[in-house]
Amino acid sequence: MAQTILIDRQLRLVYDLGQNPEGKQVFKSKTYSNVKSSADADQMLAAAVILSGLQQYPLFAAERLDSNEIRN
Repeated sequence: MAQTILIDRQLRLVYDLGQNPEGKQVFKSKTYSNVKSSADADQMLAAAVILSGLQQYPLFAAERLDSNEIRN
């Protein structure tokens, strides 16, 4: 049976920049690497809220990105 092994975890913060002149919503993201593999969703959200407080634009979403290796 195949197994997945966590290789890397990242936190991506997506910011809402408002609308462009054509009326389309514009977003910008910032990705933080080397997040501890033991970090749970609550800890990552707390970090996202703190980090977003340092930014000019409001936080739209916080995303966890996991890279896994699949082995036999």
